[in-house]
Order: sequence, then C-alpha cells, then structure tokens
Amino acid sequence: MVFISSFCFVNNDYSLSIYKLSDDFAVELVHQLTAHREPVLGLLFHPSLHVLFSCGSEGVFAWDYLTGRCIAQWKPHSDMLFKATCLCFVPSCALLCVGAVDGTIFLFDTADGYRQSDGVNFSVKLVGSICAHRSVVNQIIHHESSSLLASTSRDHMIHLWRVSSSLSSLDLVCSFDKHVGNVLSLAFSPDGRFLFSGGSDNVVRLWDVRSERFVRNIETSR
Repeated sequence: MVFISSFCFVNNDYSLSIYKLSDDFAVELVHQLTAHREPVLGLLFHPSLHVLFSCGSEGVFAWDYLTGRCIAQWKPHSDMLFKATCLCFVPSCALLCVGAVDGTIFLFDTADGYRQSDGVNFSVKLVGSICAHRSVVNQIIHHESSSLLASTSRDHMIHLWRVSSSLSSLDLVCSFDKHVGNVLSLAFSPDGRFLFSGGSDNVVRLWDVRSERFVRNIETSR
C-alpha cells in the first residue's frame, strides 16, 4: 500500500483501489483500476502530478488517479521474461527508476510528463539501464537532499548511486554487503546521513552514508 492524500492498495484480483482521505479522516473509494492481469509488485505516486505508477510482469502502468484512466503502459524491451519489481522517482530530474527481476535498473525520462490538457497521454522515454545486481532488485529509494539512490536485492548487496549528468546511467558510490540473506527493505534517515536495511536474516543494519561504513546491528525478534 502507498499513501498520500489519496492512497492505493492491491486487491486479490490484482485490481487497484484508490481511496481519498478527507480532513475529518473519512475514507472514500474513488476508483477501481482493473488493467493488471498478473501480480502487482510495485506502486508509486508521482510527487507532483496526479499520476500513479504500478508495475509487474506486464510492465509499467501509469494511471490518472483522479479520472481512473490508464494513460500509459510500457516495457523497456519485448522480452517475455521481463518483470518489473519496484519503482523509484527522482524529482530533480524527472527520472523514473524501474527495478527488474534480472537485476537491471531501467531509467526513464518523464520530463515531458503528463499532458493534462487532454488528460490521456503520459510521455516516457527509456534513456538508459544498468546491470545493478546479480538477482532480483527488491527496492530502490531516493533521498532528495543528498541526491543519493540506494538499491537492494536478493544477492545480499546494497548499492548507493548517483544519477549521472547525462541521466542515462547511475554512478556507483559504494556497496554494503554484511547481510547474510535476502535484503528486503531500505530507509534513509531524514537528513540522509544514515541508511537502514532489513533482511531475511532478521537483522536491521545501520550504515553511515557519509563515511561509507557499517555502524551496528539492530537485532529483531525471530
């Protein structure tokens, strides 16, 4: 589930339910989105447009969540085995990062954005890709003030990246590899100095982003 003033979650039949939360905390179902026929693996609200992204083995979908219309659907290539697993948006350069099951991160320029005058088209252009991991990309996150991205995977690795000046690639800053199993989730501290990672080894790890070093383990209950 993802949440802004509106929020969305995936139903058992792979449809998406868009709800609106009012000032008095009343919840209203706004739209039911029904284009997906396969499991939905990622959801992401655009930070400034009324657009919701969703992804899975059918590729990436863009929705106008005010009208309930699918305004774009695309894959970076025609490979039938392609599966998009996660999404991340970099507002400063309007770059949509899409993680895939084969460890690739695809980069899409969305600067032309959504033609809100006709309410139908969302413009995207594949500008690059990078073989980021040796297995499924589980999550990509971005910290606005530090301009860093972090990605993680079933290959036990965490990578920190910066978007290249050409927007066509990601430049590797450093890598962290102390997790024993699948690394499932990441979160930056509000100031961007620290990164938290959680994995199937039931340990939350704390990393100092500035010094690029491991700080400590935070044990969790098993």
